[in-house]
Amino acid sequence: MNQLLGTGNKSNYMEIIEKKHADIDNGNEDSNKSFMKELKVIDPEGYRLLKSQDKQIKAVQATDEKYAEDKDIDWIINFWEEIWKDGGPKFEGSGWMFRLPDLYIKAKRYDDAIAIVQKIKKTKGSYYLNKANSYITKIEERRAKEATKKIK
Repeated sequence: MNQLLGTGNKSNYMEIIEKKHADIDNGNEDSNKSFMKELKVIDPEGYRLLKSQDKQIKAVQATDEKYAEDKDIDWIINFWEEIWKDGGPKFEGSGWMFRLPDLYIKAKRYDDAIAIVQKIKKTKGSYYLNKANSYITKIEERRAKEATKKIK
């Protein structure tokens, strides 16, 4: 960055940094387009999978942006329930895999949270087993805490 900024007056440093970021983003986008063109020819199934992942990721990002604005928990839960009706996230990552259980917990829908965590354990294999088990413990503890509050 120092080479890009040069010597002397550096008051335009943000313009230079933004241009470098744009150049990098454009290079990455061009590289990705080229890769996808090649993949479509050599591995049509891999291409289809990546396209469906990209589509779902964009939908998830748009949904999270909308939820950040309106905080409509029922709406975002409905969105994630639809994702799970279609087999769950098409991309990996425990944050995404456990997004619906987190939302259920926030909405105090503990039975639904347990059910989806059990589904994760069953369909997503051993990779998420430890996290799923800790979620079940966490959910049961929250449910017990809520029940205790109701008794008092």
